[in-house]
Amino acid sequence: MGVQGNVENFTEEQRKRITCSVCLEIYEEPVEVACCRQVFCKSCILSVSTASRASSCPICREKLDVKRLTKAHPFILEHLSTAQMSCPFQACADSNIYEAHINHIKICPKGPESKCPFCKEHFARMKFDDHLENCVERYKELVKKAEYMMTKLRIENLHLREKLANAERRAQVNTPTFHNYHPLE
Repeated sequence: MGVQGNVENFTEEQRKRITCSVCLEIYEEPVEVACCRQVFCKSCILSVSTASRASSCPICREKLDVKRLTKAHPFILEHLSTAQMSCPFQACADSNIYEAHINHIKICPKGPESKCPFCKEHFARMKFDDHLENCVERYKELVKKAEYMMTKLRIENLHLREKLANAERRAQVNTPTFHNYHPLE
């Protein structure tokens, strides 16, 4: 998923140099693949690789090895750092250089509301992260998961104790006592 927004100070040709060929947005965390040295957004190329077991590069179709991803060429990073970008949200007139733009769109008060996956309430983007950290429903969900895991571990513990007890009984039955072989008289 790339960075949304219009690049104000680049020609169309310059913009193409910093555009991901998967999401068609400006690179976000640009990385280079080893096979053809093409640059993609990190999240885009990782999603391509997890989409199928035998994933291939979207450009050259070689086998995609995500372990060999490297940071994009310094030329690309320098090019990105000079991009002046406008906010993609209506009614927001902010314009920032690349890094500041990324931070701005995360907290832009004109951005869309986000829905909490736990309590289902809607929040302005600016307040969503704070809410998510403190959502009571989220903690209830986490407690439920923890209780489930504890129950599962208790059951597994009981099964292991039973196996151990059975193994000890078999060992006692199958092990002759010392008295049978060496009478003390």
